[in-house]
Amino acid sequence: YALGRIIDEVTIVVDDRMVKVDQLSDVKDNLNVVARATRNIALLEDADARAKEKARIDEARAKNSELLQKLQASIRSEKGQAKLASLLEARGPYAAANEKAIALGMANQSAAAAAVLLKEARAPQAAYFKALDELTEYQQELMRQSARDVQEGAAQAGVLMLAVADRKST
Repeated sequence: YALGRIIDEVTIVVDDRMVKVDQLSDVKDNLNVVARATRNIALLEDADARAKEKARIDEARAKNSELLQKLQASIRSEKGQAKLASLLEARGPYAAANEKAIALGMANQSAAAAAVLLKEARAPQAAYFKALDELTEYQQELMRQSARDVQEGAAQAGVLMLAVADRKST
């Protein structure tokens, strides 16, 4: 029984919890791509260069949409769902402010785009990253709890094996 429980817990860590942490890490990486590319659009004067940055943004956003859909389908705990809901709620205001800066930058209105980034996008971006970090932290805590459960199960299995071996030797 104890070994079966250990195997189940390790499977949960490897096939579920680590996957979610990796997905959340990818979301954060993509958000950083979007932030840098948006800044670049505001700074660049060349329309072709701005278009390339916009393509990077579109690709990163598409990846994040896919990742967030996977997370919505896989996060089952009430606390996890609540943290994911907070993340999704924070996404809208950030996306709106970011989109405004992108549109201004693409229209070669660099000063206005920069002003939006500095005045309108910072707080929503911070809220979005905070919600992402909180969900990641929660998933990592679940992984740590699973590790503790595995350690406890292994210790119990070890004691049981010693008891069985001692019985057989007497």
